[in-house]
Amino acid sequence: MYCWTPLLQATHGNHFEIVQMLLEHKPNVNALDKDGCTALAIACKEGFYDISLALINSGAYINVQDHSKDTPLIYAVKGGYKNIVEALLKKHVDVDLPGKEKKTPVYTAVEKGHLAILKLLLASNPDLEHCTNSGDTALLRAVRSRNAEVVSLLLERRARVAAADNRGDTSLHVAMRARSKQIVEILLRNPKNSQLLYKPNKNKETPYNIDMSYNKTILGQIFGARKLNTNEDNENMLGYELYSAALADMLSEPSLSVPITVGLYARWGSGKSFLLNKLKEEMKNFARQWRETGWAWSWAVSWGTWHVALFVAACVAVAGVEPYIALAVLFALFAALYMTFYLLWYLGNKYEWWWADGIVAALGRKFGSLLLLLQVMFCHPPGPEDPRALPATPIRFHFTEGMKNGAGQEGEAMVVQMIGSLAEALECQYGRVCTRLARAFRPRPVSSTSGWKWRRACCIPHIITFELSFMCVLVSICVLIIFLTDKDPSRRDVPQGLVVGVCAAAG
Repeated sequence: MYCWTPLLQATHGNHFEIVQMLLEHKPNVNALDKDGCTALAIACKEGFYDISLALINSGAYINVQDHSKDTPLIYAVKGGYKNIVEALLKKHVDVDLPGKEKKTPVYTAVEKGHLAILKLLLASNPDLEHCTNSGDTALLRAVRSRNAEVVSLLLERRARVAAADNRGDTSLHVAMRARSKQIVEILLRNPKNSQLLYKPNKNKETPYNIDMSYNKTILGQIFGARKLNTNEDNENMLGYELYSAALADMLSEPSLSVPITVGLYARWGSGKSFLLNKLKEEMKNFARQWRETGWAWSWAVSWGTWHVALFVAACVAVAGVEPYIALAVLFALFAALYMTFYLLWYLGNKYEWWWADGIVAALGRKFGSLLLLLQVMFCHPPGPEDPRALPATPIRFHFTEGMKNGAGQEGEAMVVQMIGSLAEALECQYGRVCTRLARAFRPRPVSSTSGWKWRRACCIPHIITFELSFMCVLVSICVLIIFLTDKDPSRRDVPQGLVVGVCAAAG
């Protein structure tokens, strides 16, 4: 029933005595007005505590959403009516039910800055990782509002600092842009959160790079003065975890250059092996913080698509189809494949369809491997001081087990074993072909400030030479197959066969 009832009218006018009289006659306390609001929602919105309490005790539904998806609890939180919020919580209201724009009561309390109400809601153990339409969590909203007290309160309740919005920004991204030293220091009190300083967003920006773009850096001010969390959980944390997190943070510093040697000196049985395992795990976790997009529109996509279409068109031509039809198949298949890739990428990013995202991620890994192979074969890598380089470069760690120096084993043999183990790890990560071609070609940058450059011979890029050779071989094979499968014996004499064979070999 979408209309004004006596109970709705009395509630809207804050006539408590009339509401009591109506409730004695058992009316429909869940009747809706034109906006989908019940009498309880109106009372919570206007802050009428006595009427709200009477309606709650009369059995009014406390989790009803109006046309905008807001609930009585959200209205009470918006208005800052603490006593009404307490009354609803005593009736076990759903504190995780989202309202307009998927904003939960906790998010609304953070947005409005109602600290006392937020403490009440947190006592009900709500979901702090619920995201709004823009991807914001309660912690991200608190950081955007620069409310350090709320940030500390949420972190005590184990809110995830690594949570990111739709742009890929974490709380550290937002705090660095806002130049909020106090909030950055609060976020970095846990040493494990230091890994997020190098986590890029969708624009490849990291909190570290954002801070370094200013003359007066926040990290420079708080470095060395950073305190560890003093809450109960971190006091109970093993010292190994703190040491390994701090050491992994130092080894992951972007300004460091390899090789880096770290020496650990400890007594036998002191647990240094356990510390090394913890350090390895922390560094692996740091590498996982880098966002893997799974797909990049590089020139390798066009290159691979073109060659697939070229191979199919060659098969069509060998089947005896007219040349112009094979040429049409070539361009049509290339366009169809490219449009299919774009459609899958669009569906995966715009609508977040899991199957499209999975296909694009798998194709992205294949094209990424192809791009690496082509760069190793045909390109000079960029120099270390390339001004066009990305502000954040993904990092990977590879480990090898140290060999114990046994009887008759020299130090050189240990180094050889370690290098061989590292080579196997690299081949597992990047593939045998790319790794061994890199060892064979040994690509080097043209200069320290140069970008990607084509490798050339006589001023001709190697990739052009490869393409010409590939086309010659493909055409020669097609001609040879057509000659051998020709049904007309008059066109298969020995001299003509020799000419075709020589042309195929030359191609």
